[in-house]
Amino acid sequence: MTSRFLIPIVATVGFCAVYHLVKMAQKDNTHPLRDLPGPKGGNFLIGHYRKLFQNHSVTDKWGEEFGANYQLRGLFNRRELYTTDTKALTHILVNDDIYQKGHVSHKIVTNLLGNGLLSVQKTEHKRQRKIVNPAFGVPQIRGLTEIFNKNQYSFEIFGVGKWRLRLITH
Repeated sequence: MTSRFLIPIVATVGFCAVYHLVKMAQKDNTHPLRDLPGPKGGNFLIGHYRKLFQNHSVTDKWGEEFGANYQLRGLFNRRELYTTDTKALTHILVNDDIYQKGHVSHKIVTNLLGNGLLSVQKTEHKRQRKIVNPAFGVPQIRGLTEIFNKNQYSFEIFGVGKWRLRLITH
């Protein structure tokens, strides 16, 4: 009597598992980033995130090896684009109607920062950016330069000096 109910349940679960595996393989083989170079390996669940969190300079090594644009594996082995190309970054940031945060990323940023400039999207982002833009004009930034120069020593105390030097030398 038990097998009468158990066999259809096991068959259904098995069919669903095979279906999702085939669908995942098909999606991976047709992904737009599939031909982009990138580091091999990566955990199925967390991709290359472990390497990134353990050693932040690994992106410099990968950049030298693969160039300005390469793919990483993210959560559940999803392909992700990593770019340091300024033209590509400008295109992505300017065309925020095309490139939007993923659902999970959006939730995390919104929970951490609230509905601010970094978390809102589309028309609300454009509206907030218009409000904030005048504060980042050339005269305003020139006015802040002296403040940053005066406080350079306090940044170095907190270990930011090494980071600043690294930015200057690269």
